[in-house]
Amino acid sequence: MILQILPVFLIIVFGYLLSVIKVAHDSWVPILNKFGLYIGFPVLILSNLIRVDREVLTTQIPVFIATMAIILGFMVLSYYAIKLFRIPKEIGLVLMTGGYFGNIGYLGFPLITAIFPEAGATVSIIVATYSISLFTAGMFLLESLSGEEKHVSDILKGMVTSPFIIAITAGLLIVILDIRLPKVILDTITMIEGSASPVVLIGLGIFMHRKIAFHTLWKPITVISGIKMILFPAIFFLASRLFGLGKPFDAAILEASMPTAITVFALSDRFPMNKELAVSIIILTTLVTPILYPLIVSFL
Repeated sequence: MILQILPVFLIIVFGYLLSVIKVAHDSWVPILNKFGLYIGFPVLILSNLIRVDREVLTTQIPVFIATMAIILGFMVLSYYAIKLFRIPKEIGLVLMTGGYFGNIGYLGFPLITAIFPEAGATVSIIVATYSISLFTAGMFLLESLSGEEKHVSDILKGMVTSPFIIAITAGLLIVILDIRLPKVILDTITMIEGSASPVVLIGLGIFMHRKIAFHTLWKPITVISGIKMILFPAIFFLASRLFGLGKPFDAAILEASMPTAITVFALSDRFPMNKELAVSIIILTTLVTPILYPLIVSFL
């Protein structure tokens, strides 16, 4: 597991060093984030989906429904908690995303399939479920919390034209219609897919070259990290046992235990999030993963 996580930190350090030697500058960060948000990550989702077998897809419907229900419930509860307790929006936006959206692809896929080799299709569906939730209902709630004056029609248009939704729709159509893509297209998708996480991680490293006031953020860092790494997986576990979702849902429990995704940092250039808080949570949750993940696997 350490070997899976170590490259994440090495790429962050690489980005940091690029900033130290003045090869890279702060102006790179939003550009790299936009590449990840609008190109890299959507292609990553498309790549995962088109690998799913059509017959297997139908067997994953209960996992999809249960995962989506838990995620939507978490987002709605977070939304009203932010309103009720008057949490500052720059912290609340990080809570709503970083509190549930984990590194389900770059880390989750290889870690889970290493334990359950037959779970590849299930993990792909779960990855798509997280993306659908974030870039539909999630975007709607984030827009609402951000305080920007936008009509509902504009928000819905933004969701429909989201690269993530387009990628998910295209992936599902390819699987359902059993479309065979040419090898040259598949190779291109694979190349772009491989660039998604490293590009945003380099941007994160560049951002970390600035002085981050960790001492002023320790409370929200601790709370949101605890929600992501303990409370969120616990909800999945309880749902699994209460509703008898069975062994296939174990992959969803393990995905819920993944550290906060760098997608949250990428989103910080679109919404008024506290970038320092987002970075801190990504780093902390990733650091504790080698400790917590084996415990959760043993528990299951």
